[in-house]
Amino acid sequence: MEINYKAFYTQYAYDYHLYKVTTLSSILDRCEAFQEDYLAAQISGYNEADYARFLKGEIRVTCFHVIETLFELIFGLEPKEGKCRDLDLLQAISTSNFQKNYSRIERIATDESELAFLDLATAQFGNHPLWMHIFFFAPPLKEPGVPELLQDSYEAIKLFLKEAAITFSRRYEYNAYKHGTRVLNAFQEFGWSDPDGQNAVKYDLSDSMSFFTVEKQDGKAVNEVITTKMFNTKKDIKMILLANMPITNIIRRRRWVLVPEDRGGDNPGSTNFMKEAVLDMIRTHNGPAGFIIDDIITRRKI
Repeated sequence: MEINYKAFYTQYAYDYHLYKVTTLSSILDRCEAFQEDYLAAQISGYNEADYARFLKGEIRVTCFHVIETLFELIFGLEPKEGKCRDLDLLQAISTSNFQKNYSRIERIATDESELAFLDLATAQFGNHPLWMHIFFFAPPLKEPGVPELLQDSYEAIKLFLKEAAITFSRRYEYNAYKHGTRVLNAFQEFGWSDPDGQNAVKYDLSDSMSFFTVEKQDGKAVNEVITTKMFNTKKDIKMILLANMPITNIIRRRRWVLVPEDRGGDNPGSTNFMKEAVLDMIRTHNGPAGFIIDDIITRRKI
C-alpha cells in the first residue's frame, strides 16, 4: 500500500474543480468575445443564448460533482474496524458503496445530527474529534489560538456540509444534466394573478433550464414531471470554491505529513473556513429584489 498512498497524495488533482469552474466562468464572463473568436469557427449557426445556458449548466454539474467528491473523501476517512484509513483512502473511495453514501447525504440534508459522527473522539486520534483528523490532519495544536481557530472553522464546515447535502440531494437534477437530452429551456415566463386577472405578477424564466422526470407508484409510471429551475450561477460558483477548500486541506496536509520526500516547499498549513463566507453563499439570490426563485413544477398524469 505504500506506493499506492504516496502516489495518490502526490498526484491527486485537488485543484481539478477550481480549474474547471475558473475556465467555465471566465468564458461565461467573456461569452460574446469567445463566441466570435472560437465558437464561430467551429460551429455553424450556433445560438448565443443556448451557449450561455450550456456554460451555466456545466457550472451547475461541477457544483454537484465537487460536493460528491467532498463527501466521498469524508466517508472514506472514517475509521473502519477501529483503524485509520489515511493510507488506504484510494482503496476506500474506489470501493465505496455510492448508493449508501447517497442515502447518508440525503439524511444529512434533513437532519444535522447525522453529522455527529464527526464529533466522536477516539484514542487513535489522541482523543481529538474525527473532524480534526479529517479536515486538519496533524494540526499544530500547541500553537496559541490554533484550537479555537480550528473549532470556528469546523462550525462553518458543518453549516456548509448541511447546505451542500441539500443541494446534492436533488440528484434527479444532476442525473438529468448527465443525460443532456432531458434538459431543455422549456419556459420563458412564469406568472400568476387574481382570479379576475388583475394584479398580475410575472417572472422572466429565460435564464432557466427544465428537466423531465417520471413519477412512479407501485412500479408504474403515473406522472410526467417538468421541473423548471432558475440558474443561480453566482451561488454555484461560491459553493464550488467553498467545497474545494476542505478537499484541498484533506489532500495537502496528508501529502505534507505522509510523503515528506515530496514536500518541496513550506508547510501548507490548513485553509480556515469562514462562517461569513458560507452564509454569503447561502443568501446569494437569483431573483428580483433579493428573492431566491426555487423550483417551478408542473405535472401531467400519464
